[in-house]
Amino acid sequence: MTQTPQNPFDPIHPLDETFVGRGRLIEELAAGLAAGRSYGLNGPAGIGKSALLARICRRLNGPSPGGSGAHPLPFQVAYHRGITGIGELFERITAALVAALECRQGQPWPAEARDALLCQARDGRLDLALQGAAARGFAAVGRIQRPVLLLDALHRLHDGTILRGLFGALNREADRGHLSVLLVSRQPLVAMVQGAVPDTVSDLRYLLNGCRELGPLDPADGEALTALAARHGWSAEPAAAAELHRLTAGNPYRMQAYLQEALAQHGALTVDTIRMIHTPDKVRSLDGLLAKGLPRTSGPAMPGIFVSYSHRDEAMKDRLMTHLAVLGQARARAWCDDLIQAGGNWYREIVDAVDTAEVAVLLVTADFLKSKFILDVEVPRILDRQARGELHVVPVIAQHCAWSEVPWLARLNLRPKNGAPVWRDNGTHAEEDMSVIVREIARLLEPI
Repeated sequence: MTQTPQNPFDPIHPLDETFVGRGRLIEELAAGLAAGRSYGLNGPAGIGKSALLARICRRLNGPSPGGSGAHPLPFQVAYHRGITGIGELFERITAALVAALECRQGQPWPAEARDALLCQARDGRLDLALQGAAARGFAAVGRIQRPVLLLDALHRLHDGTILRGLFGALNREADRGHLSVLLVSRQPLVAMVQGAVPDTVSDLRYLLNGCRELGPLDPADGEALTALAARHGWSAEPAAAAELHRLTAGNPYRMQAYLQEALAQHGALTVDTIRMIHTPDKVRSLDGLLAKGLPRTSGPAMPGIFVSYSHRDEAMKDRLMTHLAVLGQARARAWCDDLIQAGGNWYREIVDAVDTAEVAVLLVTADFLKSKFILDVEVPRILDRQARGELHVVPVIAQHCAWSEVPWLARLNLRPKNGAPVWRDNGTHAEEDMSVIVREIARLLEPI
């Protein structure tokens, strides 16, 4: 029986190669940010801004040049409408910087050191928090780290008080050489701010060394995507690329949605299969997704669900991941450390996944409860984000263990009900229990 080739545009497990074009812009922005300059970046929904930020992060985290100069340290924060004040935003920025420094060091900071910086940030002293974090980073690695803040989704920010505080603080820190910034929005930043809070425009203009607009992909990029499908064993007409680009106007999200469906539903990329997908219903559906914000599965974005487990529990984890994969098409990708590619920075990727997930699922067994990495690194970050209202935590009792003797765990709302293990009675109830748990997670992921 012939095996179906991998769909490189699968939104649950997209291949890294699906990111095409933008190379010159990435090099320009990365080089400028590393040298201490700051920029604005704008473009419509689905144009690939978040994917571009991920590439810039990767570029800046690459091998550091020798010498005694500052090593760029990128860290990313996405603004959301739930932020209620400037102190909360400063705290998120500081927490992201601390996480980046921990990743570069390869070990967590003491809780008291981290909490002291977050307290300064909450009090509105972003300058003290950033400088304190940078000083600790220097002491740990023996080299100056230049923080590079990638601040995404600023089109969501309309609060004048927060805008004034943010641009004033960033302006001061950039002017002192303590920080580089890339501000990302759907609209041109200066025009957006001028319409909302005119008195912040001068700070913004002084902060930015330039603004860039992210436009559609080129026809050649569509050809590269079609060629990618062919390399993975699919039938692909070269002429399909031009039709794909024409019907989607070069929007990368639309292009990859069409490519994924053409392969999944029709088994080939042809002019005809692309046209069959391009229906009024499909266009309206994508318009709606782009208008309300893309799900986390689009492009190389962070996962919606982080799965914490002991490597001694691989079989149970694999079964849980299979059930969670049902949610991938509709809402969020489940992530575990199996998805770290060879040569990847495993510590950074795990911490980034914890810090950006919407739901953390804990697969609790005796081995889970004695894992030093889980207890020292993953659990404190998970509980900290839960306490700030940023993360839902779903502890799943997989096997009989003394979970009730663990205070932080006993306080949580366990699944299945009353802490009855999923794999009790030789796993007789496992499939039913996991189906119920996944449905509950799906409700947690529903937009408010």
